[in-house]
Amino acid sequence: MKRLATLLILMTSPALAEVPRVVTDFGPVQSLVMDVMGDLGTPQALLVSGGDPHDFQLRPSQAELLSNADLVFWVGPQLIPAMGDALTTLAPQTQTIALLTTTPQRSFAEGGTDPHAWLDPTNGIGWLATIAEALAAKD
Repeated sequence: MKRLATLLILMTSPALAEVPRVVTDFGPVQSLVMDVMGDLGTPQALLVSGGDPHDFQLRPSQAELLSNADLVFWVGPQLIPAMGDALTTLAPQTQTIALLTTTPQRSFAEGGTDPHAWLDPTNGIGWLATIAEALAAKD
């Protein structure tokens, strides 16, 4: 009887999956991912607080984070050009999501894409949905 009760409990309990190792490019994206992940895990941001994403240079510790990531969320190459090559080299099998490609893009008056899309709350809402879908798929 004890075995049957144990089996029933195991069959009706939700499966506990390992929390994916999530890396983001910098604080604003990390904050959005943290909102979705809640207390299940903490995404690691590559840039330190106050770091300039336009002049990002990968350190060995950051390369290790990318190499071990299960999922990477970043704005896109328009904001951090060096990160595209780093992802290709260090995390070729890792799912990467360039959030800028998931929302309408604004252009600068002088031409080119404005990569500061997180400043528009509408984009933030869209990015939250994209993040939630990707994390749910990993789960």
